[in-house]
Amino acid sequence: MALCLLCAISASAQEWSDFAFPVDAAPVDLSRFLDAPAGKHGFLGVNNGRFEFEDGTAIRFWGTTLTGSACFPPQDFAPRLADRLAKYGFNLVRFHMMDAAWSDPPLVQYDDRGVLELNPVAMDRLDFFLIQLQNRGIYACFDGLDARVLDHSAGLPYADAIPPGWKGLIHYTPELRRRFVEFLDRFWTHRNAYAGWNNRVTEYRDSPAIAMILLMDENTIAAAPRPHPYFTAELEKLWPVWREENHLDEAGFDLNAQDAETVSFLSETTARSLIDFFNVLRELGVKAPIAGTNLFLAPADLKREASMDYVAAGALWNPPFAAFKGYPNQRMTDVNPLAAPALISRLAYARLSEKPFVAMSWGEPWPNETRAELPLWLAAAACAQDWQGCVGSTCASVNKPALDFIPAPFEAGVDPARFGVMPAAALLFHRRDVEPLSRRIAMGLAGNVYNATEGVSPDEARPPRLAERVRVETRIDSRPSGRNVLAPTQPEKFDELLERNPPNPALRHDPARGLVSIDAPRVQAVIGRINQAAPHDLSGLMVESGIDFAVVCAVSLDDRPLAESADVWLTVLSDARNTGFASKPAPQGRLIDSIGKGPIQLRRTPVRVFLKTHGERWTVEAIGADGRVLERLPYQVVDGMLSIRAGTHATMWYRLRQST
Repeated sequence: MALCLLCAISASAQEWSDFAFPVDAAPVDLSRFLDAPAGKHGFLGVNNGRFEFEDGTAIRFWGTTLTGSACFPPQDFAPRLADRLAKYGFNLVRFHMMDAAWSDPPLVQYDDRGVLELNPVAMDRLDFFLIQLQNRGIYACFDGLDARVLDHSAGLPYADAIPPGWKGLIHYTPELRRRFVEFLDRFWTHRNAYAGWNNRVTEYRDSPAIAMILLMDENTIAAAPRPHPYFTAELEKLWPVWREENHLDEAGFDLNAQDAETVSFLSETTARSLIDFFNVLRELGVKAPIAGTNLFLAPADLKREASMDYVAAGALWNPPFAAFKGYPNQRMTDVNPLAAPALISRLAYARLSEKPFVAMSWGEPWPNETRAELPLWLAAAACAQDWQGCVGSTCASVNKPALDFIPAPFEAGVDPARFGVMPAAALLFHRRDVEPLSRRIAMGLAGNVYNATEGVSPDEARPPRLAERVRVETRIDSRPSGRNVLAPTQPEKFDELLERNPPNPALRHDPARGLVSIDAPRVQAVIGRINQAAPHDLSGLMVESGIDFAVVCAVSLDDRPLAESADVWLTVLSDARNTGFASKPAPQGRLIDSIGKGPIQLRRTPVRVFLKTHGERWTVEAIGADGRVLERLPYQVVDGMLSIRAGTHATMWYRLRQST
């Protein structure tokens, strides 16, 4: 018994390997996909529902998000961070929660008279960092209002009752609206202290390297916390005016009512507010495409964004609960999208016809044990749906170059289980290795559906659940008709549509096996329960393993089909954790007992990989997080199949190169 116990402890220790994951290095350089310097093609615009620069150059964005403090890296770290982002293939950075009070340094401050000021330290860091990004071909997307707070020193009554980001209140409270306009004016007329690639110093509004704007994050009246009566009084003043404009009889106002008139009033008030701020930016001379807000809970929210330049929508799979101390731990690969909503269908719900669509802030947070399932899958789905951008959730929210553990659910940049798949995902997305689906359906919205409160949410609407088989979009003011324009509640039965729309051969999801497969000429991958993978799942890659969950992906680095490629990037990955991490079962998933400490540990994922090839002589190397070779591996080539054992070398990356 003692011997058995000792063996069990030894096996458990061997299951995990310490893994150094520096935040200023990358395992491979994908910066060739960035068209440096950012801005050289002129300002970004919209043409026929797609992003296009002034000179006619088209672009799609593979991005990541910096949050709070991370938006303002010190000057000695900014170039290293920009280099890492470029090498990972990101051509856009979203600057999120710059206005959070916890940001160090904070962006916004007020003087003794309550007058807004931009923190000079924050702005100097931001100026310098923007130039670093621009010189590498990375564009910027700025949020306008995310987490701003006011206190009594601001001179506004009941300031302590104003939620962060002024949720809801910004759309009808005159003093808050004035302050936001003041901020927009100060920020966009700010002059960058450093010269860019054209040796010019420009105001932000004149920089073509700033590609997109999101006016405010998840901010509508209907979804906001119930306001203090002082603020409700301002909203009540707008109610009779709205009723008169819509030729409705006088009636009392109840913010908590769920009737069609109240829903319509709140939605239209939010929409008018966003248009007002849109016009403020245009009057300031800001040229970048603008989206309103990225919260979509009902058809009224979709109609609201029809007046904006593009649509930005966000969705998380397995978001944390219990004040960030618990996680659901549900595999998306196991979910049948025809029976239950999943992340891709939630995003597809918000894609409007004739508008560029950006999946803004997607991800599966740590410590969900199968979070590696999402990056490659989402990149492939975005290509199949022909989305114009994918911007992952928070890469970092702190400036700590020496950070050696995962500190919080959304710190993806130090999490090998999420960022480990990013090189393969970036390659797939930039090259469009998965072709857009040719078949399309639309969810038509018209009439009273905008005021509906049941059966029409992203989790309830039926057409977006077909997003794995057809391109899905929503048409505003279009009544359902024929076979391809469906009501939100259609189809009650999927049989006919499934028969007309077979699975996508390049991206297949088999929830019965808990498996996703990507089968394209330059990329082959299996995601999920790889012990269920069959030899016929992929045309050029076969995986043998007893592992219940992993991502195994082979992608060509020389842009040739995999079978002809002389340079292949192989990713084998399952999970990562902090040393000493511990959790326990809970009704909704699991609760964290200890987040652990550094160093980060990588789960060993033993697999045998067979790759179809025309080559006979190869060099197979395990690659570290900084691109250095860790170990040279043996291989076999039998009957046109290159075979290696992988997943046990304290890394998730392998480079396979033909030898001359």
